[in-house]
Amino acid sequence: RKLNALKMPDNPLDKLIEELGGAESVAELTGRKGRLVRDEEGRTVYQKRNANEVDSDTGRMVAMERINLAEKKAFMDGRKLVAIISEAASSGISLQADRRVPNTRKRLHITLELPWSADQCIQQCGRTHRSNQIHGPEYQLFMTACGGERRFASTVAKRLQQLGAITKGDRRAADASDLSMFDVDTKWGKKAYDELIELLSNPLFSSTRPPPPYVRRALGLKANDELHARWKEYLDDAEEAVASVGINTDDKGSVKGFLNRLLGMCVKMQNKVFDHFMAILEEKVRVAKQNGEFDDGVVDIRGESVKVAANFPREMKKDPISGVPLLHFKLDVDRGLSFKRAMEMLDEKAKSNETGKLYPREGFYVSKRPLIGREKEGPNGVKALAFLIQRPMSAFAVPSTYIHTYGIHRPNTGLGATDSFESFTEGITPRFSKLTPEAAKDKWEALYRDGLRMCSHGPNCKHGSRCTVGKRVQQQHLICGAVIPFWAVIKEHLEYQKKGGRDGSLQMVKVMRIVRVRCVGADGREQRLVGVEISDKGVAKLDAALNNQPAPQDVKPDVKPDLHQLGRGGASSSSSHGGGASSSDVKPDVRGLRVGAHVKVHGLATDAGKKLNGKSGKIERWDAAMQPSGRWIVRINGQQGTNALQAKNLGAL
Repeated sequence: RKLNALKMPDNPLDKLIEELGGAESVAELTGRKGRLVRDEEGRTVYQKRNANEVDSDTGRMVAMERINLAEKKAFMDGRKLVAIISEAASSGISLQADRRVPNTRKRLHITLELPWSADQCIQQCGRTHRSNQIHGPEYQLFMTACGGERRFASTVAKRLQQLGAITKGDRRAADASDLSMFDVDTKWGKKAYDELIELLSNPLFSSTRPPPPYVRRALGLKANDELHARWKEYLDDAEEAVASVGINTDDKGSVKGFLNRLLGMCVKMQNKVFDHFMAILEEKVRVAKQNGEFDDGVVDIRGESVKVAANFPREMKKDPISGVPLLHFKLDVDRGLSFKRAMEMLDEKAKSNETGKLYPREGFYVSKRPLIGREKEGPNGVKALAFLIQRPMSAFAVPSTYIHTYGIHRPNTGLGATDSFESFTEGITPRFSKLTPEAAKDKWEALYRDGLRMCSHGPNCKHGSRCTVGKRVQQQHLICGAVIPFWAVIKEHLEYQKKGGRDGSLQMVKVMRIVRVRCVGADGREQRLVGVEISDKGVAKLDAALNNQPAPQDVKPDVKPDLHQLGRGGASSSSSHGGGASSSDVKPDVRGLRVGAHVKVHGLATDAGKKLNGKSGKIERWDAAMQPSGRWIVRINGQQGTNALQAKNLGAL
C-alpha cells in the first residue's frame, strides 16, 4: 500500500517527450520498445512505441522493428519537428536538412549528456551534419558545473579541434568559437596539474606561504586575518580528498587521469580543487603569452575597418623557381568606435541578456582624472571614456564563486583589456564613475574624432607625430605570398626579439605569429590575407637579409638547428674537423655577434639543444670551416667545453 502511494519521478526521456508535445510531436529514435505515459486520470501506464503509429505509405500499423525508420520519416517529412536520439540510434541515420526532403529547417542539435568517447560524440554530431544539406546545424553541448565533468568536455573539445585542423587547416574551424577554453589536457594543463599536486602533497609546508591573488579569487578567500586559517583548512581537506580518490601525489600522472579521479570526490570539493587547477592553468597561459611562449595558432586582426595602405602590396623578392613573389602588405587598422556603433553594441547586448536590458554595471563610464597631457584643455581637462559589456561566464565557472569580467571599449582604441569591475572602477584610488548615454555622447564623439589625428596626450605631446598611444589607426605589416621558399630567412630574422624583463635582464622572446585578416584593397574589393605579422623594424631587417641572401633554392631551411658538442674541458675543436679553421678566422660583426660578445641561446629544436635554450655565454671565435656557412664557437656559462652554433640561434646581450 505504501509503495502504491509513492509518487516516483517520471523517466527523464518520457518527461522530455511529454514536455515537447507528446509522442504526436516528437520522433523517438531509441532502442526501447515501449514508454511510460500518463493516462487521462493521471496514472502512469506502459505503452508500446508503435501504438497508434500508422505507416503513411501503406496505411497499416507500423511494425516494432521498423518503428525507428517510421519516426525518422515523420521527422524528415516535417510531421514531427523534434527528434530524440539515443546512443542505440546514433549511427547510420541521416537527419540533416537534406534538399530532397520536405523538412529543410535548420537543425539545432542539443547534446544533453556528453559521451565517454570523443569518437562517439563525433558520431552523434554527424547525424545532422552530412552531405547535400541546405544548412549546417547548430550544436549545443550541455554539461553540469561539476569539476569532474570537465574531463568529457576536454576530450570532446580536443577531438573537435583536431577535426577542424585536419579538414580546414585551422583548429577553430570545427566550430564558430574557439574550443581551446574547454581543452585543459595540454602541456600547460600538465604543468598546472604538477604544480597543484606538489602543493597538495605537503599541506603543512604549503600553508606557510600565502596563496597568490589568482588562487584566492578562485577559492573565494579574502585577504584578511582569516586567510591563513582558511587556506590551511582548504589544503588539508583537498589533500585528504585527493588521497581518497587514489591520486598518488608521489607519482605525478596525467591531466586526463586527474579529471577522471575528480568524479570520485563530493561535488563541493571537486569544484574547489578544479577551480584551483584552472586558476593555476590560466596564470601559466597568461605568463606564457606574455613571454611569447604560447602558441595562439592563427590570430585574427580585427578593427572597425581594415584597409590596405596606398602603394601596397609591394614585392620584396621573387621565388625564381615558381615565379611567385614574396609580398609586403601594409594595413591601416581603424580600431575606433563611433557613438552610434557603441549604442548598437549596447542595444544588442541588452537584447541578449536574460532581463532584456543591460546589467547594472554595463554602460558608459567617465574617468575622474583627465588624460595625461590634456589636463589644461577646457575647465576640467579632457577625461577618458569607456563602456563596459559583461563577458559570458567561463565554461568552467562555478556561479557561487565566479567573478564577472567586462570587456572595456574605448572611443579611440575599441575593445581593450578584459578586467573585473572592481579593478576597473576602483584600483588603488577611485578611477571611473557611471555616465548616462546622453551625457556621454558629445564627449565620446570628440575623443573619437581626436583619435584620428592625435595621440592620447593631445596636440602638445612631446613626441609629436611619432607617438601612437591611443591613436585610432594602427599600421600593421604582413608578409604574404611565397613565404615557404623564404621561410628560413624569415624565421632567422623575425622569430625572436630582445625584450627587457622587470629585473632589468634581457630576454629573447618569440614574437613571430601567423595572422589572418579581411581587408579592403586599393580597388575597393574585399581581400582575405593570411601571412606572417612583422614590425616596422622587422620589415627593414627582412629587406636587408633578402638582399644579402642567396637565391632561396640555395638556402636550407634549418627546422632543427644543428648543435655540435665540441671538445670537452676546453680542448680545441679543430681536430674533429681535420684541422678546421683557426681562431684567426674572423666573421664580420652581424647583429652584434663578434668574438668576445655575450649572447643568449634560443630556437634550438633538438633534444640536446633545448637544454641550452635561454642560457647565456660568450663567443670565443668564428669557425668558417663548419658547413653550411660556418658556426660561432660559444662557451656557455657554467658548463665545460664549447658549442658550435648558428647565428640565428644567438642573440647579442
